[in-house]
Amino acid sequence: EIGERRTACARQGYGVPLWAWRTPWSRAWCSMNDCTPIQYTHIITDVTFSFPPSISIREVGPRDGLQIEAPISTEAKLEMVAALAATGVRRIEATSFVSQRAVPALADAEAIAGAVTAWPDVRWSALVASINGARRAIDSGILEVEYVISASDEHSKANVGRSTEESIALFDENTSQVHSAGGTVEVIIGTAWDCPFGGPVDPKRPIWVASHGRRGS
Repeated sequence: EIGERRTACARQGYGVPLWAWRTPWSRAWCSMNDCTPIQYTHIITDVTFSFPPSISIREVGPRDGLQIEAPISTEAKLEMVAALAATGVRRIEATSFVSQRAVPALADAEAIAGAVTAWPDVRWSALVASINGARRAIDSGILEVEYVISASDEHSKANVGRSTEESIALFDENTSQVHSAGGTVEVIIGTAWDCPFGGPVDPKRPIWVASHGRRGS
């Protein structure tokens, strides 16, 4: 039997319930927010868990963690990369090959890609959002490419200046040039569940995007 407890915040004016196990953390959270934990318990029986023999973790800090921050030096980024590689993680997203004007924090993508070869035991990848971005990644020696497509039209237009359908239309050409160089393409579906501009996303849209990725990658 597995006991699942719902901790709901009863603080007046707080309309979103917090789901948590009965842990010191959840009790502390309610204490900090001046609310009363209300416990609901139901029992789940006959549950079978099947765990894989291993998992693969990709660290995305050098890209996702830095892209909206004030630019830092290439040397500082490489110190970060060295520290991450030293942890033993074997998949790291090094950078993103996007517009240097739109994302100045990652303007040194080529320099980063050239330097990470100092850690040959790590699988390095990069995020791209266009055909030119994929070409830059390949030319820089990054052959694990992640092509991001937003399921939400609103987010896609704000992020890359085109609709979801237009991004999908570029998928085959992107994939072809990466495959021709001996690389691989992984489709990253952005705003699969919710969009900061348009709200909840129709579940059919990420499935629609994924169907194109499955055929081509």
